[in-house]
Amino acid sequence: MSASPESEPQYFLRVVGWAVYLACSWTWCIGMYLPVVLLDHYGWPGIVAFAIPNVAGVVLFGFGVGVVAHSRSMISGNRGAMLWFSLITIAFHVYFLAAVWGYELQHVPALLTFFVPLPVVAAAWMARRLSDRSMVRVAAGVYAFSWALVFLLARLGDGEHLREPVWATRPESGVVFLAPALIIGFLLCPYLDLTFHRAFKAVGGRGPGKTTFALFGLAFSMMLLFTFYYSLSGFRWPVIVHILVQSWFTMTLHFKEIDVRATTAAGEALGRWLWPVLALSWLLALVPVVDYRWWFLFTGLVFPAYVALIMVRRRLGQPAVHQAVLALVVAVLTPFAALSFLVGGLEWLALVPSVALVLAMFGGSALTAASERAPIAPAAHAEPRGAA
Repeated sequence: MSASPESEPQYFLRVVGWAVYLACSWTWCIGMYLPVVLLDHYGWPGIVAFAIPNVAGVVLFGFGVGVVAHSRSMISGNRGAMLWFSLITIAFHVYFLAAVWGYELQHVPALLTFFVPLPVVAAAWMARRLSDRSMVRVAAGVYAFSWALVFLLARLGDGEHLREPVWATRPESGVVFLAPALIIGFLLCPYLDLTFHRAFKAVGGRGPGKTTFALFGLAFSMMLLFTFYYSLSGFRWPVIVHILVQSWFTMTLHFKEIDVRATTAAGEALGRWLWPVLALSWLLALVPVVDYRWWFLFTGLVFPAYVALIMVRRRLGQPAVHQAVLALVVAVLTPFAALSFLVGGLEWLALVPSVALVLAMFGGSALTAASERAPIAPAAHAEPRGAA
């Protein structure tokens, strides 16, 4: 890096700082709890099916985007979808922080746990204006704090607090059918994450971008080890604190992404939905028929379908499908995706949306006929100052 205006130590600190920033951004209510659900359902094969595509997806982002200009182009053409990804990420956390304790801490009154998201959301909203430099420093503190909690949890371990499974046990073979859906979801969803694009552009893309995302994969893998640990040891107080702090950090970053784009047309449109969506997600924690797994219709189908049918097809030189076609595809595939994940023995149904999305990415004459060559997103607006 002799040609770089910054020294080797400065370069190292910059890429490591942003890698840790991303690791904390991506350590959210999926990485902190889905492995627990999959372990209960399928044992260690479920953990493997989760971890490998998840880590691969974040590392490959740096290679898939390549240059900063491409990142800017992706944001410009897909700003609305990316903002909705941020909003659903926050909403998922609101639900999760109200509901997860009912699964794992059943002796705690539900009325008490229901109000847990409120102070966390308030703290995230207040911190959304912090600068990138400040958030990178905060990320280092959050990451170190989580590892301090790991050691505290280990010291508390006395063999009497091993976690009892709370999700129904299923045949391990079922995860074979879910694996393609997990792979597609974890490989495609990162391209809608504005925090990824912010970090990629902050390090300059190209070689530094690839290095940052490779280190991100390593740092995130270490966080997953913590999840695997408490999926066995149980949800004692260090785990609770870890979940609260990491959730706060992730929500802060996504509030920031929404906030800096509030003056764009897409941002103004989403702004009208922000608080109603968060209120609804909070109230869903009181609905018995809804559980944590329902939210994976977004990350396992809706958002991957958007990336596959809009972004990937454009990248391959094919027309992006019309919004109405995308909505129809999602509506048709939703029952298959929902039943495959919610009902034991029906995991094979996950092959339907998985195969359909792969075929739609690389072909699909019917989709092409119903598509328009013009971008379906509104015309790009200039990014406000400070936007990623």
